[in-house]
Amino acid sequence: MTLSHPVAAALLRTNPIVKRRSGFASLVHQTCTKHAIMSALPEELWRRILEIGVERSNLSYKDLCCLSISCRRFHRLSDEDSLWSSLLSSDFPQHNNSDPSFLSTSRSSSSKTLYKIRYEKDRTRKLAAHRRAVLRSESVIAQHSRKLQELQIQRKKETQKIEAAALELLNLRKARLASVAMKVWQPEVIQGRQKQIVEQYAVPVDSRINALEMEVKLCKQQIVVFDKAHRDGMQRLEVAKEQLLAMEYHPLRDYSAIVYVSALFRSLSAPSYIEMVVKFDCSGDC
Repeated sequence: MTLSHPVAAALLRTNPIVKRRSGFASLVHQTCTKHAIMSALPEELWRRILEIGVERSNLSYKDLCCLSISCRRFHRLSDEDSLWSSLLSSDFPQHNNSDPSFLSTSRSSSSKTLYKIRYEKDRTRKLAAHRRAVLRSESVIAQHSRKLQELQIQRKKETQKIEAAALELLNLRKARLASVAMKVWQPEVIQGRQKQIVEQYAVPVDSRINALEMEVKLCKQQIVVFDKAHRDGMQRLEVAKEQLLAMEYHPLRDYSAIVYVSALFRSLSAPSYIEMVVKFDCSGDC
């Protein structure tokens, strides 16, 4: 069938039918509201236009659902089995011949019903895969958080070691000064006090001071390593959180907006509702 009708030629020449899926539905809806153009095109021509849209993948199941509630003619035409059969073959080509239950159901059901069954199964599969990806991302975030907590605990231990070593170094330096002072004549009371300070340490004071200074130096180096690991871990944690946020973000899954649109539908005409459905594209269902 050749599309020689001047109105049909104008429709096919305009960009939306062959280039933009949403533009196709919008254009046909606008045409449907214009009774003069609607009466000028025969039903066979509209059927062929819909077939071209489906064949060229410019018309999806959502567009058919939107068109079906725009007017009675499109409601009848968009429900034809040939359109849904083409959509079924193009959208789910890998499942049509591999699922025994699907083959048994196809013998007694229409193509639109089969499309709905396959769509529900595919959507359930995609939702399950998305949920698994979200759980994996949450697990990665939990691992990063646990490692960061461990780094903080280890850094705190090193800081406590430095504080203890600094206190002991202070006492050792006092003991070293007391040891030097004992070699100089002093009153007996002061000399006895200095002797008590020196006798508190069984090991040589200078050796212990050197060991503690080395320990403090190592602790500071370890703290630098922990701080760098903590910064890297924080960066990985932020990346994982951003990935999780991107997975969970769905601008069209706004249930409050869906409820609002549903409430408006009770007070609006069908064409106005179609425009809102095309605009919101509510969760991909029709």
